[in-house]
Amino acid sequence: MELEKGASVSILGTAATFDSIRTFYQPENAYRVKEARYPDGTYFHGTSIAGPIFVLDGSIEFALDADPENFINAEAGEYLMKPPGGYRVRVADPSGVRIIRVFEIPAPFRSTKL
Repeated sequence: MELEKGASVSILGTAATFDSIRTFYQPENAYRVKEARYPDGTYFHGTSIAGPIFVLDGSIEFALDADPENFINAEAGEYLMKPPGGYRVRVADPSGVRIIRVFEIPAPFRSTKL
């Protein structure tokens, strides 16, 4: 599996924001939409399910555990479609980065309260 990169983040015809991304991923109980900010110099390793990563401000580099030296850069206005599994993140942008992660919640774990 590979990271897929897309250009020109646009949700519903406008520049992506947290609210526009949240509106796009419906029903609300089926998706977790999470904003994160990381300062310059951040480096970490993690594991997660598949889902898009929208870059709203700054830039970020991702690599998959299957190819840990092959970092792919994504800048403001771009997104990465991350497959499930391990990954590495590196921020080398003086202004840091602001991203939105979207995860589909498996049906058995979805809340019925809205």
